[in-house]
Amino acid sequence: MKRTQAALLGMFLPLALLLASCGAAPSATPAAGIASAAPAPDTAAKTFMWEATHPDLPGKSIHLLGSVHAATEEFYPLAPVIEEAFEEAEIVLFELAPDQTAPEVLLPLTLELGMLPEGETLEDHLSPETHALLQETLADLGIPADRLSTMRPWLVATNLSMMEILVAGLDPSLGIDNHFTEEAEREGKEIAGLETARGQLTVLAGMSGPLQEEYLRSVVEELGEAREVLDRMVVAWQSGDAAALDALMRDEIGDDDLGREFYDRFIVDRNVGMATGAREALEGRDRVFVVVGAGHLVGDGSVVELLAAEGFEVEQVPRLAP
Repeated sequence: MKRTQAALLGMFLPLALLLASCGAAPSATPAAGIASAAPAPDTAAKTFMWEATHPDLPGKSIHLLGSVHAATEEFYPLAPVIEEAFEEAEIVLFELAPDQTAPEVLLPLTLELGMLPEGETLEDHLSPETHALLQETLADLGIPADRLSTMRPWLVATNLSMMEILVAGLDPSLGIDNHFTEEAEREGKEIAGLETARGQLTVLAGMSGPLQEEYLRSVVEELGEAREVLDRMVVAWQSGDAAALDALMRDEIGDDDLGREFYDRFIVDRNVGMATGAREALEGRDRVFVVVGAGHLVGDGSVVELLAAEGFEVEQVPRLAP
């Protein structure tokens, strides 16, 4: 399993970003905007959005937009076809409803699921080698080790990952989710969540001990080197290149046992509920707009593939109307 759990968490999973809203992540100085390497929006043939229709449900459609949970100003404005699909929607589905991202919800959950029992320390849950590597890295970063000593390994890794995202110049307040949450609230659209904050944090907290340590070690070993991968992810998103994003994710996570456990836990297992929620939202409605992490819409077992298996015709939406 490689380093870019940091990149994957920040780009396609809201977990680290939500924790940051509780003030958990170490401070960081942003670098120059990460999206500068991406192609100009009007040169891309496709968006990172799919339209799903079903022959037994005439006149009804689901639009699935792959989100980048932390972005830059260069991502906007979005393609008009994306904004038009949003405007036509009767309901907007996010991974989490806005009330699930509130600090009063997240902070107690983070304390419950991310902190060690009294009398235990982080060192008790790491090999001597990983602990020594972490201590050296924290000293180099100027982060007091005792600040993290009562956290579980997954929470330490997530905080360091969040710092990596911020240093790369990505801003959670500019993420695609946040953009459409604000628009939906302004327009008074119906909003719902496909998951809960507890469910998402349990994905992290429920990792096996070896996976938690491997996740932390992989982040620490390559801290400061995720920028190139983040750049490639942004380019893939802005150009609508689903195959490139899928290949990048699989390459970076790896195909060993821990890598497969990580991918299944963070992506595949969650896709089932997302696909079910999107389909059920069509009941009594004609237009549904779904915003989930872009990683959930590509590869085997994706939301796109699951809906297609249920008889939906799913097509990636071109940036410009034919």
